[in-house]
Amino acid sequence: MKINLLTIGPDNTTGFRKHLEELSKLINKGNFLAVKEKYAAKTLPKIMKIKSTLTIIGGRNWIKRNHKILEKIPGKKGILYTSPLAQAEISNEEIANLKTYFSWLDSKKIDYLFFSSKSLAERFDRDDVYHLPAPSITDLNLFKQKKKVPKTNTVGLINNKARHKNILNTIAGVSLSSKTKEFIINGLNEEYEDLLKRFGLKKRTKNVGFLSNKRYNEIMLSLKLSVHISFSESYCYSVFKAMAVGTPVLVSKAIDWVKIKDLIINDLRDHEEIAKKIDYVLGLSKADYIKLSSKCQKNAMQSIENNNKTSKKVIEKILRLHDQ
Repeated sequence: MKINLLTIGPDNTTGFRKHLEELSKLINKGNFLAVKEKYAAKTLPKIMKIKSTLTIIGGRNWIKRNHKILEKIPGKKGILYTSPLAQAEISNEEIANLKTYFSWLDSKKIDYLFFSSKSLAERFDRDDVYHLPAPSITDLNLFKQKKKVPKTNTVGLINNKARHKNILNTIAGVSLSSKTKEFIINGLNEEYEDLLKRFGLKKRTKNVGFLSNKRYNEIMLSLKLSVHISFSESYCYSVFKAMAVGTPVLVSKAIDWVKIKDLIINDLRDHEEIAKKIDYVLGLSKADYIKLSSKCQKNAMQSIENNNKTSKKVIEKILRLHDQ
């Protein structure tokens, strides 16, 4: 089966998988293949059968373990690297991966290296390095829009609790908020539980645990405010999803596509600033909250439309070069 584009990524529910899956939908004849097993022996025959003009592979440890399959993949191929430098440095492992992917590029083991971070892509003056931001086709008409202002001042911290998410400073900031009546979080470890209690936030906290996509969307609609004040982000689909339904989200400057000044935390270590911004949003009049909600929707949709345009342009350029 001959197609133009194949994307390959992990079989999970992360934004990384979504980035790759949505990339495949930008091109009419694209396909996404999920890697279900730890080793790629079962996946390789499927990859070879597809015979794509361009294959984009998610840069994670499975491909490092199975790098010998690269020479067997038909057509041109590239690695997608989604971590900006700050996030890569926090994880440490991602810095080592970056070195590996460049060695593959230099040795022609792969043809392209794709970065979700525009600033990182721009550091390299190479024709085989491209900025490929997070797109979305699926989400453009997926979400129910907020039809009314939530009655309860509910604040949510809904993410995977990775190191770069700045969880503890965020919790400390929420604890200082005088207007937060309920704090929803999806998963807690013992350290978080202990701090919630010591910060006086425990009685206001509801742990909803792992969320299905349906339940996730329901919670995003019910929140009056979400908080996602990360040290570093590549795009952050969870912020996009929240804002796309009209839920305001407090963010750090790491999520650079959010352009609403009232939602940006300047010092992500400043608990007082976090609390003041939370109370500002929760204290808005109904009319002002609806205006902010509308701004969030427009900001989110504009950001994803820009990303779709950029990514499609890059992929089509490469396909034109090689699809002869």
